[in-house]
Amino acid sequence: MKLLSKCIGCNENIKIKSFATNRPDLERDLGEKITVSCKKCHRKQTVHPNEVRAVENPFMTLFGLAMGILITVLLWGMLGAIGTISMGIPAMIFASETKAVKTFNSYRL
Repeated sequence: MKLLSKCIGCNENIKIKSFATNRPDLERDLGEKITVSCKKCHRKQTVHPNEVRAVENPFMTLFGLAMGILITVLLWGMLGAIGTISMGIPAMIFASETKAVKTFNSYRL
């Protein structure tokens, strides 16, 4: 999950570096006023944790797909297990990522 905010100057996405999974944790980590700087227009601004939104991280889905391929190679001898596990791992990781994003975006301070 990536945490983003919008720049008020150029309307670009600004990435917020935090491993918080919900807004109270984000506020606890970075404070009630989060200072961010836009990499495009170099404008500094402060945002409230309610202005931060979460989006899915495509890296996690690719990681799940790579794990599925690796396990497929390892379990090549068991034909029934190959399809189930190789498709199950990316699906579970994608579902987990989607649930985390939905949970973060649904809760406001």
